[in-house]
Amino acid sequence: MQPVYTQPGQQVVYAQPGAQQVVYAQPQVVYAQPQVMVAHGATGKVPSGFERLNKDGVFIKQKIDIAEVSSGCERENSYSIFNIDKGGQKTGVELLRAREKSNCCARQLLTGGCRPFTVNIQLRDNDAKTHNEPFLELERPCTCTFMCWGRPIMNITHVENGKRTYLGKLVNPCQCNCDLNLEVYDSVNQLQYKLKADCCQKGVQCAKYPCEPCQTVNFNVTTVGGLVVASVMKKTAGYCASMVSTADNWIVTFPNNSTVETKALLTSASIFLDYLFFERGGL
Repeated sequence: MQPVYTQPGQQVVYAQPGAQQVVYAQPQVVYAQPQVMVAHGATGKVPSGFERLNKDGVFIKQKIDIAEVSSGCERENSYSIFNIDKGGQKTGVELLRAREKSNCCARQLLTGGCRPFTVNIQLRDNDAKTHNEPFLELERPCTCTFMCWGRPIMNITHVENGKRTYLGKLVNPCQCNCDLNLEVYDSVNQLQYKLKADCCQKGVQCAKYPCEPCQTVNFNVTTVGGLVVASVMKKTAGYCASMVSTADNWIVTFPNNSTVETKALLTSASIFLDYLFFERGGL
């Protein structure tokens, strides 16, 4: 069988006299690309922290700490942040990770609504250059609250790429009822949104029971004028998990056409709500 040579880059054809030509195809090898946690854009650029929040909302999942459950000692909280689909369910890969930094004695002696701590929100990637890079810093100073004095506050700072830009603050206001409230202020300390949950919800009064209403708490996000524009929902990790741990899930929907700074503030607000109203611990 004599080879019949074709043009460079083409396959080699073998033929016998008087026989039909037979083409032997060479096997094609496909090399799989490594999986990346966060999809890059067309330019291959890793999305910034603000770009990761540029969706309709986020799903925040608090990690259940086995050491805390077994020992009964309060430990530093950790939260994973994902996008949500149209049904409000977690979708995609982990975009951000929020980690608490605090003093051990303060965690054991003070309640979540009083003790000081810092929550660092970092990028999550397979790329070693950007994995765990800082994005937001949530600073909660210690306050001794009495009526309208020393109200709980959290300051939000953008710390990506070595910058420190003040985004706003969150304040638990003084009120004459038992509702759960939080106010969101922008970078010039102007009130932008109010978060409110009715204290008569079953999720506030009897969170340990297995029925669905007892497993959720709904917060309305309203403008200063009282118009409801979004929502924040606290949902337990399940009946059995809620019996031994305070780890919760948070579903945050953003107002239409809101800025990325507003989305960062509302994401931070859900974490602050968790400490204010749903953390055990302290004397």
